Amino acid sequence: MFSINKATLLHYVTTAFAVLIAVGVAMPVAVCAGEPLRVVVSIAPLHSLVSGLLDGIGEPDLLMGANASPHGASLKPSQMRLLNRAQLVIRLGEQGDVFLNRPLKTLADKVEVAEMMAVPGLVLLPNRAPGIVGKQARHGSEPREHHAGEMDSHIWLDPKNAVRMVEAIAQRLVELDAPHAARYRVNQAQLLKHLMRLDRALAERLQGVAHNPYVVFHDGYQYFERRYQLHAVAALSTDPAHPVSARRLMRVRAEMKQVGVRCVFGERQFSAAYVDLLAEGGDISVGFLDPLGVGIAPGKTLYFTLMQRLADAFVECLSQAD
Repeated sequence: MFSINKATLLHYVTTAFAVLIAVGVAMPVAVCAGEPLRVVVSIAPLHSLVSGLLDGIGEPDLLMGANASPHGASLKPSQMRLLNRAQLVIRLGEQGDVFLNRPLKTLADKVEVAEMMAVPGLVLLPNRAPGIVGKQARHGSEPREHHAGEMDSHIWLDPKNAVRMVEAIAQRLVELDAPHAARYRVNQAQLLKHLMRLDRALAERLQGVAHNPYVVFHDGYQYFERRYQLHAVAALSTDPAHPVSARRLMRVRAEMKQVGVRCVFGERQFSAAYVDLLAEGGDISVGFLDPLGVGIAPGKTLYFTLMQRLADAFVECLSQAD
């Protein structure tokens, strides 16, 4: 009968365990020479930032196009295939791109996941209750420790957050794909320079209308509001898929009259019925905002076009309130 002493057995087991650990860590992120890392990104604004970092190396896959609302979304088989072949998935987090929560659980230990809402130094703002938001929006909220379900996930609408995310993503890419580390760092430097320039341009563009009050249909813009000190008075809904009560509509209309709101913002991918009701019977302009980049071609310029277009929409509507 074959026998083996305990010391030899322990040596074999320890060696095998070490190999398994090494393979387990390396397999999801193994990059063949000259081949780019297979990166999948949840939403278009994040995909744009990642595209800038991968410029000249490869193209990240976009999971949810800007024309599709992440609210209540579910993945198609083709999107699941993208996830199954990914080596790195970049997402907002469990509170943001909720449609990824279940699929990623099935892929646990098979793919690297980078959650942007967990990036150190990020400004995180609590979700606001729909209705009157006035003072919160005007003065902003101090970043604080967050708990499940509390934080607003539209983090990319503050360029300072975009800077933090780019730094974190670049570091992860360098760690997982060392052969392209130098190019990642060059792209990072370029992208950060463009983001800082964008932030200055937006601040200058919005300065003249920051004091004008307005109402939004979807409360998806408080990061933008806080960064540029805009004066939101009320938000009808935190989830556009849910109906708005008549009572809330009446309260918001009363607040609009009291404060002197002359601009109401909707979103083109959702019904304008509530916005029309708010604007009805008054000298009120209607504008349209977009936090995702609807109609903009995916890629490294989408984020910048999205943010500039957002500023233009605010200026156009709020200028009419002067």
